[in-house]
Amino acid sequence: MRTLKLVMLPMVALALLGTARSEKQRVVELVTVKGYVEYVYDEDDNPIGAALELKNGTVYKIVWDSKGREMADEFYELYYEEIEATGEVSEKDGKKWLRVTSYKGLESSSRPEDLDEELKVL
Repeated sequence: MRTLKLVMLPMVALALLGTARSEKQRVVELVTVKGYVEYVYDEDDNPIGAALELKNGTVYKIVWDSKGREMADEFYELYYEEIEATGEVSEKDGKKWLRVTSYKGLESSSRPEDLDEELKVL
């Protein structure tokens, strides 16, 4: 009986550890979206990141890695140019995050007026 307990204890511990990890994991999917780059500011109007805002109002926070920074820096100056970004979407604390894998500028109509407000801390 003692041997059975010693064998079962590590298996139970691994099962519990696996359950705890799965609750913290985020579902990741690959998407292509079209929108406009916005910098995200803190309460003192300091830029702290970037987001991609779609025409339907959906906002993706940009993962601030080299590709995300490159896209934000390039297209923030082209404020009215719509872009198409492809990447992995995950969700954390109810917010969507986009890890950009590729992007390109699109020729499109002018930026919708309802997107002209600056994004504050998301």
